[in-house]
Order: sequence, then structure tokens, then C-alpha cells
Amino acid sequence: MDWLTIAINSLVVCSITSIPLSILIKGLGDYIKKHNVLEKVLKEKIIQLNSAKNEAEKANDLKTKFLANMSHEVRTPLNVIMGFSEIVQNGMYNDKAERNQFLRTISINGHYLLNVIENILDISMIESNQFKYSIHEVGVLSIINELKEVYQLKKQIWR
Repeated sequence: MDWLTIAINSLVVCSITSIPLSILIKGLGDYIKKHNVLEKVLKEKIIQLNSAKNEAEKANDLKTKFLANMSHEVRTPLNVIMGFSEIVQNGMYNDKAERNQFLRTISINGHYLLNVIENILDISMIESNQFKYSIHEVGVLSIINELKEVYQLKKQIWR
């Protein structure tokens, strides 16, 4: 009878301790699954953040290059305007035709500078969704002729 009692007691103890252990093991398994899901979500978020950071760095580089280019585009005609204005102001020219050429150069560069500034403002308005535009037909030939005139004027200026 002692062996039977020991066997029954062992079965009772095993069953009593195995139920909480199985519940604990199941709970740990659920916790590990949730942890793995959260870890996966965290890794995805880190990838998204790195991608956003890279895009922001590229945008910042483009902005810096744009500002450097615009600075050059603004300074060039402004230097021409200032230089030729000083020549005309100080009377450092030989005849009236030369003076008129200097004044024409000042005017052309003034218009060019104004155009650059207007383009910068247009870009700013486009980026802030305030740009108003309309779609209409244009003559490609007239645009090409206008571009030709601009480049011919630039050629004359830099001679």
C-alpha cells in the first residue's frame, strides 16, 4: 500500500504542478511571440526612419546646391550692372555710342536679374502650393526665337 500511496501522491503532485507550469510556459510563449512582433515592427520603423533621413539629407544637399547656383545667377548680372554703372557714372568712355552700349548692357542685365528673381519667387510659390497657372496653347517657334534672342544678348554682353 505504501507504493500505491506514493504513486498516487506523485501523480497528484505532478498534475498540480504541471498545470501552473503549462500555463506559465504558454504565457511565456505568448510573450515571446508578442516580443517578436514588436521587434519586427520596430525594425520596420527604423528602416523607414533611415529612409526618411536619407531623403531629408538629399533634399538638404539639393537646397544647398540650388542656393549656391542662385547666388551665382544673381551675383553675375548684379556685378555687371554695378561695374558698368560705375563706368557710366565716372564718364570712363570714349564716345556716346560706347556710353549707350554700356547703358544697354546695364538694362539687359537688369532685366536678366529681374527674371532670375521672378523665377526664384515662382519656385517658392510652387513649393508652397500658391502658384497659379493656366494651360494654354503656345507657339513653339516664338519660344525658340525668344531663347535665341536671350542667348544672342548674352553673347554680346560677354564679348
